Amino acid sequence: MEIKSSKEYSQIVFLMYGIIAIAFLLIATDKNSNLISPFIICIILIILITRYWVAVGRTVIIDSMGISVEFLGVEKRYDWEEIKVRHIENYKNSIGYRLPYLKGTVFCKYELHKPRWMMSATYGMLLHPFSFVFIHFPVEQTLSKGIRCPDLYVIDEDVFRETIKGLGIELIEQ
Repeated sequence: MEIKSSKEYSQIVFLMYGIIAIAFLLIATDKNSNLISPFIICIILIILITRYWVAVGRTVIIDSMGISVEFLGVEKRYDWEEIKVRHIENYKNSIGYRLPYLKGTVFCKYELHKPRWMMSATYGMLLHPFSFVFIHFPVEQTLSKGIRCPDLYVIDEDVFRETIKGLGIELIEQ
């Protein structure tokens, strides 16, 4: 099973890179400005945006051997024995933007210290962009009130559960 995000997320990343570049150029052309502080801020922002890009721009492949995460030709493979966290999350109590996802599944090589209110994409970006895999289950159009956003690793819940069950993988409900 191969799961990808929609292309809109990569476009958002390139837009953020462009804004940072333009802002830095504007500051750099000012003869009276100190370049150290803007340079440090730009480096920090570039690191965070790159981590976000890895978290939302990769391809996730789930098979009988484990999970493969591929990003720009770099592939990292995690066998099922390595994956310590395999559970279904409920996002009803999450703070901030969560629609159109109310449930999803999480796989991680490391033990999680993620607060229940934090969205999976945010946690993955900040701490484990490659080893933290999240997959969302979309809700019905009536529940999302017609709000449409780019797909972020979305797959039908029934299809996903059937495939995982066929692979012999057990998920813990949270």
